[in-house]
Amino acid sequence: VLDGLKRGAIEAVIQNIVSPSIYLMLLLCWLCFGLTQLRALSGLMIANIISIFIYIYILRKTQKPVFEIKSSRYDVRQFLRFSIPLSLIGTLTLLMNQVDIFFIGYFKTTADVGIYSVAYKFAAIMLIGLQSVITIFAPHISELYNNNEIGELENLLKLVTKWIFLIALFLFFFLFLFRFSLLSMFGEDFAVATTVLIILAFGQLVNSFAGPTGTILIMCGKQRWEVYNSISLVLINIVLN
Repeated sequence: VLDGLKRGAIEAVIQNIVSPSIYLMLLLCWLCFGLTQLRALSGLMIANIISIFIYIYILRKTQKPVFEIKSSRYDVRQFLRFSIPLSLIGTLTLLMNQVDIFFIGYFKTTADVGIYSVAYKFAAIMLIGLQSVITIFAPHISELYNNNEIGELENLLKLVTKWIFLIALFLFFFLFLFRFSLLSMFGEDFAVATTVLIILAFGQLVNSFAGPTGTILIMCGKQRWEVYNSISLVLINIVLN
């Protein structure tokens, strides 16, 4: 709702600052009593629940008219035609991000899973620029497309893609230069994943170079093409693994 109302800055603050800060404070509290996997998980759940209530409170305070609109008619079929492909895309994206770990867990050891997972998490930092810009960019795509301002949309896409790539390029060189130090934070054994980290980071660099293409397809009502793309990605990843 906040994204659609072009209030993405509020969402970014809650998601990237407030929620992680709450989680960090809960982890520090648990350290005093002994940190376990279950307590770490409960801390994450509590942080997410608190964030949800903050979202609702802000929405009711800043967008009160949204909650007061009374409508007797709504085309459920049209809503489902748009939203079901989005749900499928979300599921396929989640699967895509876990396929590697599933295969390593099945064919290799738990130690390999842990080492690979840390490298994967560091490589995911490369997506900071892409995810941040999409939050701001997505509502404008729909508006420009519906107003048939294709030239303006093209210019905006070029600008956004340039900044996404520059941020990713900076992060890639950062990970490349400090790969040993970053991985060694988790123990000397994790330093063997430096090659894995660079390969994964390079993949995210190519992803950033393409820009927010998937978001454009979705916001322009071409979400079915993004579904086909997501299915292809998952199948290719499974076959190559």
